[in-house]
Amino acid sequence: MTYSIIIILLFTTLLFWKGFEKTSVLFLLYNLVDPGVSFIEVLSDKDVVIIIMLLYILIKRTYKGSCKYPFIICTILSSLSYIISTYYSSDPHMPVTILTCLEQFSLPYFFFLAMRTSKMRHFFINNLVLFSLMMGFYVIIELISQSHPIPNYFITLGSSSENLKELLGTGDRYGIMRCMGTFQNGSGLAAFGLYSAGFMLFFVSGKNNIYKNQHLLLAAVLSCVFCIFVSGFRSGIALIVVIIAFRYLGMLRKPSNIFLMAVIAVGVYIIGDAMFHNYFNEIFQSIVHSDQAQIGSSQDMRETQYDIGIYYFLQSPIIGHGTGYTWNYVTQYNPEMYGAESIWLPLMIEDGIIGCVAYFLWYIYCYRSLKTFYGLIYLVVIIALNSMTSTVGINMSTWVSLVIVAHYIIKQNHERNEHGQVAIVA
Repeated sequence: MTYSIIIILLFTTLLFWKGFEKTSVLFLLYNLVDPGVSFIEVLSDKDVVIIIMLLYILIKRTYKGSCKYPFIICTILSSLSYIISTYYSSDPHMPVTILTCLEQFSLPYFFFLAMRTSKMRHFFINNLVLFSLMMGFYVIIELISQSHPIPNYFITLGSSSENLKELLGTGDRYGIMRCMGTFQNGSGLAAFGLYSAGFMLFFVSGKNNIYKNQHLLLAAVLSCVFCIFVSGFRSGIALIVVIIAFRYLGMLRKPSNIFLMAVIAVGVYIIGDAMFHNYFNEIFQSIVHSDQAQIGSSQDMRETQYDIGIYYFLQSPIIGHGTGYTWNYVTQYNPEMYGAESIWLPLMIEDGIIGCVAYFLWYIYCYRSLKTFYGLIYLVVIIALNSMTSTVGINMSTWVSLVIVAHYIIKQNHERNEHGQVAIVA
């Protein structure tokens, strides 16, 4: 409890000292480190900070524009689906459900209020770049020490994540240790790398999006890509290749760029094959022959999980069985479901059709906020990752917050371009 009190006091002090905007940025990044240390029973330190920040908004009454929040419909529908499903479940856990709604949907709203000025967007991107570089450095420490120092530390604190010990492991995958970063599982590290790299690639040199310090930005992107590869998650590895390819697709219009990219691709292939032949070969074979995969999730395992998920879904297709039903009940009687390799499995079991529709609406409204081809690819990659694996330790609040920042910056750049000004993000 001592640690929780320190964190709560720290963010409360930041809130009244540095303001709501900077506190929101720092809290999002801290949210990627702390799995949730129990404060009082199911209430974690992060939950208390969120409640304090919400009360701050209500008390200050200076943050207008709530009615313009683009995700208000998604938030209401998702929250209602969670609450209704839990209320009618055989084993209701209403406090957990309410806290889940707070954790999932508060951060995007905070960012909607906090990111309205270019100064704060500058502050956020610089901090994300720094955080991404630090994450890459920390992962190297994991590889050298063959351990997971930060998750181990939170275990000693009594993390509220009950399955953290079970997820923690130092086993190898594709010939190297499966890194976790600051998350509860390698899938969280892969998701962080994909979300962050994809977001930062919005601002690599291009016609509409220019980031001042391109070298530092690219270093942060490479750090995220490195994190994805050492996480050992095939879905993350395959999807980061897709998102980078689509980001630079426009460069193929110039013959000189085609030659340059071909040279880079050949160089990367030669170096990668020479240094990591077995690693990449195992990944490639496990993706191409997933039905025979000895490492990771096989096709048969995924089909079995979906069969189990559909069985429980059909028992209550409209509203589902309530929050936590997948982990507290289904996995106990169906061990094959452990891990639930898709966001849709717990969604359709616990929240039914209403929950699935509400979740998909987040992607629709996110695309409405971006309205760019690369923005569409970014969202397709995110939904693909969440459909192929369970991203433990990182939820939708992170990528929706990133979409909000990207929306503000793209809108700012369009406005500047219309007035004939150079668009500089930071």
